[in-house]
Amino acid sequence: MSKINLRFLKNFLTISVISGCLFMIEGCGEEDTAVPSAGEVVADVPASATPGATLTFLDRSENVATRAWTIQDGDPATSTNRSVSVVFESTGEKSVVLDVVFENGTTNSATYTIDIQDLVTASFTSVQTPLAVINDPDMPKNADIQYSVEFNPSVTGTPDSYAWTFPGGTPETSTDERPVVTWMDGDAGTVTVSLVVSRSSDSQSVTFEEEVTVGSQSILNPLWWNFESDTLMNYLTWQAPGAWDEGALTLVDDGFKGKAVKIIYPGGDVNNQWSLFTRDITEANGSLLPGSVVLFSYYVKAETNVAVDNGFRFWRIANHVPDFVDLEPKQDYKNIGFVGPQGATTEWQRFSHLDTIPDWYAGEALANAYPHINFADINGTGNTFYLDEVEIKVIQE
Repeated sequence: MSKINLRFLKNFLTISVISGCLFMIEGCGEEDTAVPSAGEVVADVPASATPGATLTFLDRSENVATRAWTIQDGDPATSTNRSVSVVFESTGEKSVVLDVVFENGTTNSATYTIDIQDLVTASFTSVQTPLAVINDPDMPKNADIQYSVEFNPSVTGTPDSYAWTFPGGTPETSTDERPVVTWMDGDAGTVTVSLVVSRSSDSQSVTFEEEVTVGSQSILNPLWWNFESDTLMNYLTWQAPGAWDEGALTLVDDGFKGKAVKIIYPGGDVNNQWSLFTRDITEANGSLLPGSVVLFSYYVKAETNVAVDNGFRFWRIANHVPDFVDLEPKQDYKNIGFVGPQGATTEWQRFSHLDTIPDWYAGEALANAYPHINFADINGTGNTFYLDEVEIKVIQE
């Protein structure tokens, strides 16, 4: 085939494609858009919107001579343009009427309804109530606190569905508008609660998340008593008689939450007692008001299961401001708490008890409250303990 013939064929094909487009209107555009019938009024009008949004109405009718838009509560309220930008400031169902005069002199009109609804928004508040729970009837001081938290949403836009998520709570999810959720103190703390609200009429939805602190914060310094410092902090460690052996207290990474302290006592002496506390380290301690209801709790495990005669002799809340401690007012030694003995297992266990702080100092607050934990080696066999998350929380003042 010659070059001239090739050029002729190319030009013929090009003309044929163009001609095909002229006669096949629906197949040549970028979008397959239905062609309005003669005399038919067709317009693009959204079904719903929010106040203040700029909307575009488009008349797609063919062979139009003149048109007139009438827009209830719209800005503008009327227009003769093919495309018109409209803003509604008020909510409710709005009527949009498009009257068309066609080039052949016929007329027609179409009425559309647009639902103007407030934007869906959401937030919430919460109210919590503590409730004492007795875990073991045979050990009434081994108690816990259950926090009942009521969540109250604040919404706009009349949503019709709610989806809540409560990490660690009971229940963990809810579709109630105002759910009530419970957390035990051991599962409490700062949790991220999520609320998704939706409106079915226009498929609008919004998610609101907020950190909620469930329960009370410990009065103790977490560097000392949650053991999350980079190095072992200073503690008072007494043994009856004398001090703990060198290396008996170390910081380890495999705690109940993060780090913990590892406590080794070698045994050999019967009726041995080992105490751990922070009386002289005032920055590790806290203050308590007389009459306060407090929860004292901690987590512990042992390398081997230990019976009650080789575990904890007592754990208690103590207060003491001796003359040599740089803190006022000076206060003599007082304590309140659980007296054991109490065993331990190779799994982490949480021990806790509730107490009401007595009025020891004629109305004065306890100026230097701290934990005092005493380990007992009654039979002299020794053991290794792990201690973590020691907390004193004020439940009610």
